[in-house]
Amino acid sequence: METKMYAVLAIFIVPEWPCCNGEWGLQHPVVYTVYNEKKTWNDAKAICYANNNTMLSMPNDNVWQFWISMLDLTTTVAHRNNPRFWFGLHSSNPANLSELYWGDCRVADWLEWTIYRPAYIPENYQCLGFDIDFHPLTTVTYILWLTIECQEQNRFICVWEDECIYQTCEEFLIFVPASQCTTACTVLFTIGEVTNLAACRSRAINFGNHSICHVYMAPGFVTVAQSFSICYKPAVDAPLERCQNVSDTLDLGLFNDSSTTPNSTCKSSDQSTTLSGMFLTTTEGICECPCVQSEETTGPPLTIDQRVEILKKDLTIDKTKTSKSKRKFNIRQ
Repeated sequence: METKMYAVLAIFIVPEWPCCNGEWGLQHPVVYTVYNEKKTWNDAKAICYANNNTMLSMPNDNVWQFWISMLDLTTTVAHRNNPRFWFGLHSSNPANLSELYWGDCRVADWLEWTIYRPAYIPENYQCLGFDIDFHPLTTVTYILWLTIECQEQNRFICVWEDECIYQTCEEFLIFVPASQCTTACTVLFTIGEVTNLAACRSRAINFGNHSICHVYMAPGFVTVAQSFSICYKPAVDAPLERCQNVSDTLDLGLFNDSSTTPNSTCKSSDQSTTLSGMFLTTTEGICECPCVQSEETTGPPLTIDQRVEILKKDLTIDKTKTSKSKRKFNIRQ
């Protein structure tokens, strides 16, 4: 019975992500589109949603540490030349700027300043962004979340989650052991997802107790574009499936919202459990691990098979809520 349990669990959980840490390695692609063109918070949200994307969320410290490493200005990775970004964090209540939500109205129950700057209190503005600002010639590094005027123009990141992708991948993220990261460029070149093997680079990014392989092109081989996409691959040797009849040709010049408050319909009663890129989180902010029985459970202990069925149910994604399902519904309409 023990062997049967682990065989089933392996279908759902990437081994590098231990159960009960609040995060799960996904078995479908995720694409992070980083926009080089600066926009207001409302424009950033509108652009993300126009492509059935969501604004970037950071549900815990591991995710925050990951993005610090990904956007580090001191690396040789291309496009790391601007420290300030919008993400989905905002307040819908001008009378209480500490009542914060993500772009999809999940309650923000983990905040950077609660750990690193406990005396900080959000004030003045309802929109928030983050800074990753390293000052050469000094030891000063500003890495923090902060309230910003909503009409200020900054870069931003949109998140796409589906069984297929429509974006061109300039960079890749792959959960593989560090020993396999050195050969990731060769594998991606073999399956046609990297076209210039000589320019391909890879590095292992460590955050929390985890590590992920980051594949990118040498700066001299990267052209400046409106945006670039970082694609998460569930497996290094499996080509990403391309979406059919999906376009990302948005005219960003059509977006021009300079409002001083965020366009938000979030309310205090909003509660949800959603996927946020590679990370699964809940508004409760606690570990809700389906593979461990709660001490408060009444009745006889669960059998191995019963636990496996609970795990299947809890990890099953409602496909009617995915962007792919929404596109099909819109076509039928």
